[in-house]
Amino acid sequence: SAIGLLALVAYLVRRLPQTQLGLMLGLLILTSLPVVNLIGNTGYFDSLWLALALGAVCVPGHRPVALALKIGLCCSGVLVHEAMVLTFAGLIAAQIYLAGGGLIRAMLPVGIPAALATLLMATAPFADAAMVDLIAATAQRATDWDVRIVTLEAVMRFREGDGPSFADRWTLAPYLFERKTVLPIGLGYLAALLMLGRALIPHRSMLDKALLLAIALAPLAILAVAFDLPRFLGLALLQAWLLVTLLSHHDKEAAAQLHCVLTLPWIEGFFCADLLFALATLNTVPAVY
Repeated sequence: SAIGLLALVAYLVRRLPQTQLGLMLGLLILTSLPVVNLIGNTGYFDSLWLALALGAVCVPGHRPVALALKIGLCCSGVLVHEAMVLTFAGLIAAQIYLAGGGLIRAMLPVGIPAALATLLMATAPFADAAMVDLIAATAQRATDWDVRIVTLEAVMRFREGDGPSFADRWTLAPYLFERKTVLPIGLGYLAALLMLGRALIPHRSMLDKALLLAIALAPLAILAVAFDLPRFLGLALLQAWLLVTLLSHHDKEAAAQLHCVLTLPWIEGFFCADLLFALATLNTVPAVY
């Protein structure tokens, strides 16, 4: 968690305008629901893919060497978690596109890591053949930590009629509660961010608006196959905030609009939302903190 937070602070210092509004935007992001949730999910590697993505975004230019470095960092994120493809890979693509790299180049940091993720999933071992050996190998490296079987099941394939132990999580009370409470709050927050972002780009083409909207909403697609609702909803919110920073950095007209759009009512509204609501962390058992 600390790695991601430090990377985010460094990114905001580097990319936001050195003005009072830039400072306010930085504070809004650092105290926002998704950042607090990201920090609270200790023991997970979401912060690592965030750091890799922000490093890729800060690589200057989009010529072959720079592009290869961005793609390499994105592929490294896929090796951490395949969800990188639907989350921060899109952020890297947006940065290339907004910086004038063109649509084809912008799609490479999404397409190549997506192919890598597909290959990894297609060649993953079957659970019945590898689970015992993998548990033993993991336990040997884990020293005093217990091995959570569900984390190993997530990187394995299952044969017809078999399935992971977490297959029933979509029917349990915690997930149903999150779907009825956390999901509406998060989607409402995301809708406000999308309204803010839309107000920054009235000068852009419909294609640009559609691409940016797709990138902002892409992390929500993970919820079709994952039950970590607050986690991936939080990543969608963070993605939307970071898209605002990219627009303010790469688009002069959007940066000018930011002064008109991010007014006191918007700022107070986001701060109040961050104070009143929270996305549940994944660590529900006190012993894991």
